[in-house]
Amino acid sequence: MRNSVLLCVNAVGLSPFANEKLFQNVSAVEIAKKNIQFLVQSLQEENPESTVSLIVIADRQIAEYSAERTIVRETWSESDFLQVLQEECQSLDQHDAILLVPADAPFLLLKEAQALLAQHIQYYAHYSFADGYPKACVPELVSVESLLLLAGIAKSDSAFTGFFPIVERDINAFDIETRISPIDFRMERLELRPVNRRSYLLCQRLAPYFQDFLLQSGQLLDGVSFTNILKEIKNEFRTLPASINWVLHSKAERPAMYQAQLPAI
Repeated sequence: MRNSVLLCVNAVGLSPFANEKLFQNVSAVEIAKKNIQFLVQSLQEENPESTVSLIVIADRQIAEYSAERTIVRETWSESDFLQVLQEECQSLDQHDAILLVPADAPFLLLKEAQALLAQHIQYYAHYSFADGYPKACVPELVSVESLLLLAGIAKSDSAFTGFFPIVERDINAFDIETRISPIDFRMERLELRPVNRRSYLLCQRLAPYFQDFLLQSGQLLDGVSFTNILKEIKNEFRTLPASINWVLHSKAERPAMYQAQLPAI
């Protein structure tokens, strides 16, 4: 693989929990930064003739990325995000790849990211993603060529949350490649980054089972090992309620167990 790679770190809309200590006095952002640096290093060593660059897109300055090229705006629409990527990729070939990585993803699977990148380049895909893994474990990928397609259907009034919400608006226009998880976790609806208190608690509970991976620089964890461990610790997935089921009907014979106090309009 001689293609150049742009690794884009998405630091827009990080929650306060991203900088809370996640495991052994280290935050999710600090762990993610270590993994991202190692991913850049691994890609450069694997392809010395290629260029691997890194940019951070953020809505505020991120201390952990102070040494990296950072583009800061208060708000980022889909159109804004894609415009910046197009500007950053002007010198790249149309088949070069862009990896989108959350800045607060401590469980980033580097081996799966490398395998997905190789597959993406081999089949000249527009968009590649991993299916069946918990969210934030494997980055999304797009080709430089696809940026023009994405920009054409991006919305200027919608906040950027990833490539897939844009791709799915005209999914048949894209050549898509997928890397399937060894074990399907879609029904668990897991997101392994601290976007809220519930996912922060989940990451905290899972961290001790992956302490070598989280704390040892350069420790690679493959998808099979990762999902096998997750399968054995499903009892740790239960943290805070994600939703409440309501059943409304007019023929109840008993008064409601809970009566909501609604403010007067």
